Amino acid sequence: MNSVVSYPIRGEEGNNKYRGNCSPKLIEDLYKFFKFEVISDYMRGSNTTGQVASKLGIQANTYDLSMGFDLMNCDIPERNEFCFWHPPYWDIIRYSGNQWGDKEHSSDLSKAQSYEAFIEQINYCMMKQYHALENGGRMAVLVGDVKRKGKLYSMFCDMVKPGMLENIVIKEQHNCWSSNVSYSGRFIPIVHEYLMIVKK
Repeated sequence: MNSVVSYPIRGEEGNNKYRGNCSPKLIEDLYKFFKFEVISDYMRGSNTTGQVASKLGIQANTYDLSMGFDLMNCDIPERNEFCFWHPPYWDIIRYSGNQWGDKEHSSDLSKAQSYEAFIEQINYCMMKQYHALENGGRMAVLVGDVKRKGKLYSMFCDMVKPGMLENIVIKEQHNCWSSNVSYSGRFIPIVHEYLMIVKK
């Protein structure tokens, strides 16, 4: 694993039709580098993390709002060695009432009414997961930037970073919906995400 990663061929685990999911190869590379025995994911989406863990023969604890686990309000049941977290990128993809099911959910972070409210919720969820880590445990958090009306909203810059920020990895994006859109003005297309590794 290097400070820049790229997966032009996504891999098989998870559902490539579930918008916003990441390549299973990223989770495999995290496993190869950090050698954890258990991984937890509290916004599992199409359950890429769980399927990769099954392939690797390790334990996974995976939950999602769509299956009734509300990270904003539910207690985290584990003490964690390693967490992978891929939260929504504000409202780029709306999840409840759109990506999964017809019912809106009040704890859906992609429904935050403002970027400021979104960051407040993201930081709460970040700290909640950090506090559930064992001493020496790690969180791998995959985030992206949002451009709206000429203004850049950087989740990476604005998120709280508890403990020790151990590594920053740039992940190249491929096959994005935005790649098919023509933008006016001086818009530099966003073709990367940030993976930050936080250690407790």
